[in-house]
Amino acid sequence: MPRLDFFPYDGRIPKGEQLRLKVTKSLEGAEGSDHVIALTDVYTGSRDFEDAGDAKKKMREWVGKEPRFSGHVALYEFEAWLLPYWADIKALSGHSKAAPGLNPESVNHMKPPSHHIKEMFRDR
Repeated sequence: MPRLDFFPYDGRIPKGEQLRLKVTKSLEGAEGSDHVIALTDVYTGSRDFEDAGDAKKKMREWVGKEPRFSGHVALYEFEAWLLPYWADIKALSGHSKAAPGLNPESVNHMKPPSHHIKEMFRDR
């Protein structure tokens, strides 16, 4: 059974050689990962990517031909990736708010997932 190891970043994904080195290090050795999945948002605050396709292309170029690497991109709100884990978010926040929707595409764009999550932690 594959093991999942999470390495969250406070900010944008590493770029260029820095991403390649992090992926390579994660795959090395007896305790290395079987596969690395990098998840980023298109909108990093510094116009790193034109769109989702460009983000995937750049991550692939930065990492190289490593077959054990996959780049994934959130086109709109990165926080939408948290919606399937709403029960965990409720437990962490101590809030009882119902999920705004489990399908990120069904969440109201006038109140994106980050606003729902922010409210839960602010109301504690």
